[in-house]
Amino acid sequence: MNRTTTKHIGVTCSICHKQDPEGYLYKCQHCVGVNICESCEAKGLHDTGHPRLKLSLPTTESYLAQSRAEIKELKAQLTALEQKKNTTLANAGSWQFKEAIDKNKSEEDAIASEWANAKIQQD
Repeated sequence: MNRTTTKHIGVTCSICHKQDPEGYLYKCQHCVGVNICESCEAKGLHDTGHPRLKLSLPTTESYLAQSRAEIKELKAQLTALEQKKNTTLANAGSWQFKEAIDKNKSEEDAIASEWANAKIQQD
């Protein structure tokens, strides 16, 4: 038996329930939807009288599952970037608003101080 390191993403072994098994994948041609990993096949854990299809390359299902997983990861990254952007904008807005308030307060204090000095000088 030649060994392959292909990973069958999105597939679960029907015997040991290992997810994304590596190596050959065997599909029982008698039992619908039965996938057997290389390890369980070697141990003869499914009816050995049933014909099997030996797959060394991922199936279309596996490619689709991998694509879905990649899309899900990209969506999560995009969501994280959006949240970071919104937080940054909110913080920048708050900082700018605080800066404007502080500037106005300083101007008010300066005007009040000038007014107080002018009033003292008049008295």
